[in-house]
Amino acid sequence: MALADQLAAILKENLLKLEGEGGSISLQEESAEMCVKVAPLPAPVAAIRIEGVGHLPGLREGRSWTRICGYLLVFETGDASHAVFVELKKTWTDDQRPKEQLRRSLPILEYLRSACRIEYGSTSSESPVTVSYLLICERGSMRLDKQPVRAGPAAGTRKETYENITIRTFIGTSLPLAALTPG
Repeated sequence: MALADQLAAILKENLLKLEGEGGSISLQEESAEMCVKVAPLPAPVAAIRIEGVGHLPGLREGRSWTRICGYLLVFETGDASHAVFVELKKTWTDDQRPKEQLRRSLPILEYLRSACRIEYGSTSSESPVTVSYLLICERGSMRLDKQPVRAGPAAGTRKETYENITIRTFIGTSLPLAALTPG
């Protein structure tokens, strides 16, 4: 059983959207009044609202463990499993907080994979998962950008390394699933 299907079986319905091949998923950030559409989907995708899953309550809050990203997308392409942490922001800035939210979200994936191992035994949740981090902004900063007009989603994605993780930043409100995977 695929990891996305296992997660769909163990998570509460209000935390998960499972969309099949050919469909689309809308990621919403209510506080920023923002919605991003991911389509088309060449594979089934589980979109998990991980703020609802949260971190362990016993961790000290002063270490920013309560600040995690908004979504975790899990899907399979061929024999590979992918997990993409997604943080949505209305406007791109050079602020470090969204990057830190992405970085501090990895324990949630490990927790969910462990729960799947316990529930289903050692199956696909044991196989390697490619983890990537994506910051999606509805618009760029308000300063004048003298770069050429961007032609497509790949051109609108930039990469940077933050605390040993690679974060890709995408500016826009619609992107294909292929833009979520590293490559």
